[in-house]
Amino acid sequence: MSDGNPNALSNSPFERGDAYRALRRYETPALKPKHMRQYDHEFWNATDCRPGMSVLEVGCGTGQFLAYLAAKGVEDFVGIDADGGVRAAIPEAAANRFVESDLADFVTENTGKRRFDRVVLFDVLEHLTLEQGIAALESLHAIVADGGRLAIRVPNGGSPWGLHIQYSTIDHVTVYTTDKLIELARLTGYD
Repeated sequence: MSDGNPNALSNSPFERGDAYRALRRYETPALKPKHMRQYDHEFWNATDCRPGMSVLEVGCGTGQFLAYLAAKGVEDFVGIDADGGVRAAIPEAAANRFVESDLADFVTENTGKRRFDRVVLFDVLEHLTLEQGIAALESLHAIVADGGRLAIRVPNGGSPWGLHIQYSTIDHVTVYTTDKLIELARLTGYD
């Protein structure tokens, strides 16, 4: 246990996680044309999304992607994040679409009630252990619509640039490559 000294070693990963989160500063993100192009490429075109579809973003952070969805005319979208500290930074266009929740609770609350055509996990899986990632993807089957698609982005462990991103922060715990993501998809019942 910590003795109140921020430099003291802690025996609890939860205390260390809380200390790490306390260092975070959240600001409302700008949605610039370059972000629109990036999300068009990584999500809209890649998943064949349309405005009438329902979209869930897991780990939405400060909501830049949620603002993108609003700008694209998507009316049925939700962003979840376990860190309630992001709420104040969510852009106004998406503020009423934010739910403070972890994935397990959200899936439990929505199973049998709600399904999503597209589910987005941008920069999420690398923060989880492999076992947690497997459990997360398996749980999503309960709320992904028939014919639904997942969009996953992680630092590319097969690239020197991706490795820099992966190892530049202490909260990235699992490295992924293209082959590892394909294996993970197959293991958890996705094509």
